[in-house]
Amino acid sequence: MCKCARLDTDQTDNMAIAVTELVNNAIMHGNKQDPQKMVRILAVYQTDRVVVTIEDEGEGFDPEEIDNPTDPQNLWKQNGRGVFLVKNLIDEVEIVSSSQGAKVVLTEFLNKE
Repeated sequence: MCKCARLDTDQTDNMAIAVTELVNNAIMHGNKQDPQKMVRILAVYQTDRVVVTIEDEGEGFDPEEIDNPTDPQNLWKQNGRGVFLVKNLIDEVEIVSSSQGAKVVLTEFLNKE
């Protein structure tokens, strides 16, 4: 879909990395690997952007409580870089979380070249 939307190679690769990371987070951290819980992915191509939404059925989380992986005390931690990475790869990242699950909306704008 990214290619059909005319995202460039870097944007397409970044979207693939971001979606993979967020789906893994939804399965592992959101749904706690519960096979009864779903992860939903919705991809929409609009005239000027690609929007991908990933939703889980977990207990939600507070995005403000995610440790900054660039803080010296977190540099050697094995986990905790996913959301930071996604925010640095994608134009806009919106996180909506509640007790019914988390939803992350990724928006990548088409190059205006």
